[in-house]
Amino acid sequence: MKLKYLFPSVLMALSMAFVACGDDDDDKKTTDNQEVPTEQTTLVVSQKLVSLEAQGGQVEITISSSAAWTIAAVGEEPTWLRINPMKGAKGDTKVTFAAAEAITARTAEYKVTCGELSSIIKVEQAGAKTLSTCKQVIEGNDSVVFCVKGKVKNIANTLYGNWTLEDETGSIYIYGTLDKEGNTKNFESLGIEEGDIVTVEGPKKTYRETVELVDVTVLEIQKGQKPQPAGGHGLSADDPFTVAEAIAVASNLEANAVSEQDYYVKGKIAKIKYTFSETYGTATFFISEDGTENNMFQIYSTYYLGNQPWVEGNTQIEVGNDVIICGKFTNYNGDTPETKSKMSYIYSLNGKTK
Repeated sequence: MKLKYLFPSVLMALSMAFVACGDDDDDKKTTDNQEVPTEQTTLVVSQKLVSLEAQGGQVEITISSSAAWTIAAVGEEPTWLRINPMKGAKGDTKVTFAAAEAITARTAEYKVTCGELSSIIKVEQAGAKTLSTCKQVIEGNDSVVFCVKGKVKNIANTLYGNWTLEDETGSIYIYGTLDKEGNTKNFESLGIEEGDIVTVEGPKKTYRETVELVDVTVLEIQKGQKPQPAGGHGLSADDPFTVAEAIAVASNLEANAVSEQDYYVKGKIAKIKYTFSETYGTATFFISEDGTENNMFQIYSTYYLGNQPWVEGNTQIEVGNDVIICGKFTNYNGDTPETKSKMSYIYSLNGKTK
């Protein structure tokens, strides 16, 4: 009887032992093949908007990362901003943004990159001056001091600094430019060239029909791409002067001097002085860029289409007509740029040349 029950008991014990060993091996195998988690890349920027005062200064932020990082400008690198450092290692890094005094407001964007992560930082600096557009100057009151930013066009006088400033809203004439010490007759010392972007400040004056800023102070100069030589610009109806260019060219002449060559200028009739003189066969009117009475150029005692005298039956001109004038320029009494009497004519009127 004892042997009868002994063998089944032994077999059962052995089976349980084998099962237990099998379970231990499976557990060990699973544990050995588990993947160890890798460290996740992180990037934290303490400030995404950096604001600098108009008078200049610096702001410090912290960049925290789990790996090396770099910072680069989005678009063109601004010359007015200094950043230190421009790259860093893992951990917390203090980064300084610094700028000098700003005449006008300015902004820039930078991108911080760490591995596949990135963050944008916007930098802004307030301006010490409030900018006006050329249009606002034209519409403003005389004697008011305006601050304007625009492109340098048509430098007419390199001693006193007489030139045209243009922005997207129009153009004004700069009559006199002070040097860095506030002196006159030293314009060339500033190194300003046509195509430069400048910010100037000065009082407005309306002289006859020309809106001017007088004896301006240059606040900022941004070197621009110097224009290529004009070649035949202003010498043909296909490439005529603008009204502002005509004013600048005539203003550069000596008092009562007459240009050696004929120029072409295109504009809209803004004001009519008289449409027909039976005695002289000429007419006198003013043209501007847009047909308003701002920055007008006087077409003085000019002939009709085809360089013919005005006679009864000529088509009468009207305010708003598009014209191209051909003729010689003069600077009457040294202060009135205009066409020379009876040395100009209407080349085209509303697109017609006959």
